[in-house]
Amino acid sequence: IAPPLSLWRDVRRFTPGRCFCITSSDLNVVEREATDLWSDGDRTGPQPSESLQQRSLTDAIDEVLIRMCPDKNPVILFSGGVDSGVLAARAAAMDWSGTTLVNYSMEENDPESELAESMAKHFGMQLLRIRHDLDEALGLLDRVAELYRHPFGDHASLPTYRLCEAVVESVPRSRVILDGIGADGAFGIFGRAPMWRKLYRVPRWARRAAGHAYKAGRYWNRNSRAEYPLRVLRRAGQMPLLCASVAQNPLLNVAYHFESETYREVHELLGRWMDQTLPSDDDRVRLSGIDIAMVCGDIYAQRSKSIFDAHAQPIAYPFLDRSVVRLALEQAVYWPGSEQPKRVLKSILARHVPQQMVYRPKRGFVAPAVELFSHPRFLDAFDGLLRPASALANVLDRSRMRELRGVIASAKPLPMQMYNFAWAAVFTNLWIEQLKHSADLWSEERAAPGSERALAREGERSTVPRARSS
Repeated sequence: IAPPLSLWRDVRRFTPGRCFCITSSDLNVVEREATDLWSDGDRTGPQPSESLQQRSLTDAIDEVLIRMCPDKNPVILFSGGVDSGVLAARAAAMDWSGTTLVNYSMEENDPESELAESMAKHFGMQLLRIRHDLDEALGLLDRVAELYRHPFGDHASLPTYRLCEAVVESVPRSRVILDGIGADGAFGIFGRAPMWRKLYRVPRWARRAAGHAYKAGRYWNRNSRAEYPLRVLRRAGQMPLLCASVAQNPLLNVAYHFESETYREVHELLGRWMDQTLPSDDDRVRLSGIDIAMVCGDIYAQRSKSIFDAHAQPIAYPFLDRSVVRLALEQAVYWPGSEQPKRVLKSILARHVPQQMVYRPKRGFVAPAVELFSHPRFLDAFDGLLRPASALANVLDRSRMRELRGVIASAKPLPMQMYNFAWAAVFTNLWIEQLKHSADLWSEERAAPGSERALAREGERSTVPRARSS
């Protein structure tokens, strides 16, 4: 959530990367520049060889792992992909034989899980396999406000919820959980910057015309070859480059509406935040920085962070550690070959396992979309969006949402960003309504005549924050 915005009028978020001094007498807040500033890196120095790149990154990862896992027996959330594979490879290189790998299997003979099992054998590590159960995973919908600190849009939350609950039940609380979130943002998107810059060379009128065609041609509700370019051009026509690079869908004024003042405020805050936190004029650095913060940190990591915190189970994200992020944004961005997604990470992993395990297409960590979204349990939750009094009633286009509901229920495949939007809308609506219901129950209990709580708090002023109107 972009600082200083929050869901509450009375609450403001501090800007990461800044220093804040708060006086104890009147809680006056003074914002100052942090002393440990990010530098813009050295673009002109000698280019390190591939072996030196690998050594620089493995040294940084090893230092973080040793600091995060003093007992040297972590539990790694292990998909068998590059990110979790590198963490397991470094643990094996340091002879952490007590390391446990936990894999989530989406189906009975899941090829991703079978490859993860083969990779675990190369490392000589134990692999614990968790079977996907959609009915159990959908239990998440009844607990979103209980489990998460703020709403976010990522339907990989479902398998992650099932995975985290299984880990909590089977792993001692003393063991540190490691999650590979952050590697994509830190090392995987440097090559996207030239594509975005080229896109913004297209005249704005042409970008807006493409965006109009996306809406008028109803490309949002069907898979087609034209859908992707029109979708990206619509985003580029609606918002600045930095915002468009992390936007989760192009559906403003298609499925939802905001006042233009609110939209401009969010764009300005995002730009100001990055200008203050990461003062670089290099699009590669800025796009990676905003992705690490807004996508990896504020969305992906939230899938597991709150759940493990609630059970007092330590969870750590090595690729989001400041030292690794600094290495990525000040050095790795300028390494030869950095435009190839996660090239240096892949080369590190390929030193430990056969190359065919590394250089291959990989399926994303999401439950099968058509099965998930057409499930009666999800459709029941979606119906909550269609009520006139729903939490999001003032921003959603109800006729469009009813149409989308019909397409989803028919099990017709949709573009992935439509699924992302449907999940985000349902998740946010449930989060707000469950939180409100909990607050109402608390207020009723507090006001019950003769109750100890009512007597103890008589005369207190309510401190429940007021929700922002937008």
